[in-house]
Amino acid sequence: MAMGMKFSHELSYTWAFRARPYGTTGYAETMRAVLQYTAEDVAGRISTPLLITSPEHEQFWPGQSERLAALT
Repeated sequence: MAMGMKFSHELSYTWAFRARPYGTTGYAETMRAVLQYTAEDVAGRISTPLLITSPEHEQFWPGQSERLAALT
């Protein structure tokens, strides 16, 4: 991560922007903080209409759309 940040100002800025809300100082600490957040505890309280899409051949989060739909 540190090497990538040195060579890409845009990547460094994006990481800093996205990590700021967590109040963390390192990459691993930030990733641990991010993993603490889940929609499982709150999805059942969604009371407005919600469109959940499920793209064909999803490569990054396969099955997440179905998991969310099952929770709502």
